[in-house]
Order: sequence, then C-alpha cells, then structure tokens
Amino acid sequence: MRTAISALLLTFITAISAGFIIYPWVMGIIGRIQSSVPSSILRIESYSMNNSCLTITISNGGGEKMTITDIYSNNVQILQDKIQIDAYSSKTIRLHGEFEKGKIYKIKILYEVYLNKYSYVFYAKYD
Repeated sequence: MRTAISALLLTFITAISAGFIIYPWVMGIIGRIQSSVPSSILRIESYSMNNSCLTITISNGGGEKMTITDIYSNNVQILQDKIQIDAYSSKTIRLHGEFEKGKIYKIKILYEVYLNKYSYVFYAKYD
C-alpha cells in the first residue's frame, strides 16, 4: 500500500515538474507561429485585362509596408521591377503580356514584409 501511494505521489510530482518545463517551450512555439502570420494583408481590389495588359489594383490592409517582388501569369513572370505599397494604401499595377479572350489565368503574387516572404494566388478570366 505504501509503495502504491509513493508511486502515485512520485508520478504526480513528475507530472507537475514536467508541466513547468514544457509550458514555456510550448508558449515559445505558439509565439513563433503567431509571428509568422503576415502583418500585411494583400487584397485584390480589382483587375481588368485586354490582349496585351493586365491591370491589377492591390491593397495593403496591414500596418507595414509590403514589397511586391514577382508576379506570374500561368507560371510566366510578368513583373519587371519590385513595387512597394505603403501600409493601409492601394496601388494600381499595369503588367504587359499576351492574353487571350475567354481564358482563365492563374496569377501568383510574391511579396515580402520585413524580409518574410508570402504568396497570394487568384484566378483572372479575360472576358
């Protein structure tokens, strides 16, 4: 009986001690996960297309400046220079390429916030 009570107490003390050790580690992981969420929120306000140009209005809904590093249309790079968008503002970008009426294009936007890299994908139909 004494042995069972001693084993139970030892198990209880071990569990409490492990909790004190594991709690800061878990909280550190949660903090890193939360900090990996972009502080800038990229949003497509509008887009339009013709045979040779895709015009996109991009909004930065976050509190930090974002830099658009690349834009791809069906895996073909169509952005030539990096573009910066200030916090809580929008910018209209004109991208030149060849577009066919009736087709759907996968547009992939790569952007950075404080050297953290993110991507945003949307589909644009040329009507």
